[in-house]
Amino acid sequence: MASSKKRKKRKKNSERSINRQFFGEAITFLLERSLENRIKNPEYAKDLYLSARKMGQRGRMHLPRKYHMLFCHSCSTPFNVNTVRIRINSKKQQIHYYCLICHQEKRFGFGKKL
Repeated sequence: MASSKKRKKRKKNSERSINRQFFGEAITFLLERSLENRIKNPEYAKDLYLSARKMGQRGRMHLPRKYHMLFCHSCSTPFNVNTVRIRINSKKQQIHYYCLICHQEKRFGFGKKL
């Protein structure tokens, strides 16, 4: 007895690279617009960031590294002067980002690479 279900064909590498390139361009576009609007309209900037994050999940991609530290990880608020407190711990070589909205602290290491 043959089953009526058809198997999905795997995508070729060229199709994957085209999709990856498209998702990468779209994500960077959304994040750039989010950073432009973070002071004027923070709610709109937050929505843009969330849609970029969702697009990254759909395309199985990470957000670009340079945008990684510009948004809160728990409440997705874009960081600016009014929403973040930044401290540098030189002994442990860490940067502490403290969100003033959700009161979460995120630590990033630095050293030779930064």
